[in-house]
Amino acid sequence: MGVTGGMGGAVEPVREPGLRAADARAIAAIEGIVAIHPNELHWWNNASFALPFLAAVVSLALGLIAGLAEATGFGLFMLGVTVLTSPIVIISWRRTPTAIAVTEAALVTLHAGRELRRLRWDEVESVRTADYDEVRWRVFPREGGHLSLESGIARLPALIDEVCTRAGVERPTHERELREHG
Repeated sequence: MGVTGGMGGAVEPVREPGLRAADARAIAAIEGIVAIHPNELHWWNNASFALPFLAAVVSLALGLIAGLAEATGFGLFMLGVTVLTSPIVIISWRRTPTAIAVTEAALVTLHAGRELRRLRWDEVESVRTADYDEVRWRVFPREGGHLSLESGIARLPALIDEVCTRAGVERPTHERELREHG
């Protein structure tokens, strides 16, 4: 996993496949690291961006190569959709964890090296399954709100096991796990 920091001196960035450099530096300064789970996706992997963009590229290419005005028009429309949705995708991405660190005391989420949330194990009320877009699990703290865990997070089932064990809450079975194993 790498060197964990917090000893007051210079810290070596943590090495973990898929971990972004800024997250590695931030995680190196966190004490008591048990596991690291990078988010293997990027903002452009979001379906709200990727699908209209791909449709625009394919339609424009088809329209321009084959001389089909309808395909060119649809491609331009999809390009417009891509441009309009891009700011929303980027804004929502800034709140998406690019790495999750499990420590002895808490679950720490980071985005590009910036700490988004630190949730102590005694603050976790429950972990529930979800199936909304890329969100697969939600961790609910006692004070309200929730932390969404998306499918792009490395070793997500192991992370859910660790969160439930450390927080002392029941681990639900996700319907996708039932389909894969049953």
